[in-house]
Amino acid sequence: MTEEQLFQIIDKGIYDFKKKEGFQKGIKLVCNPSVSWLVFNLRRLSWQENIINYIIEVYPNFDEKENISSWTMYAAAGYDLKKKDSI
Repeated sequence: MTEEQLFQIIDKGIYDFKKKEGFQKGIKLVCNPSVSWLVFNLRRLSWQENIINYIIEVYPNFDEKENISSWTMYAAAGYDLKKKDSI
């Protein structure tokens, strides 16, 4: 499968998740990296519920020939004690 086809599958899962959970939680979706040195596609979902910040990222891992060799799904939750940082 191509990267585009794989992201279509990921995007469908994200759409289904947002349809079920996201509209109530105000989930934000980022599809493109926000920094110039990051040169691959990713998907980042983020939201805040009560005082907890949540993030889920899906991104490819590359081999030495820059082909996608595997995928990472990263999930984290945290909060800012000083309330300086928000999603």
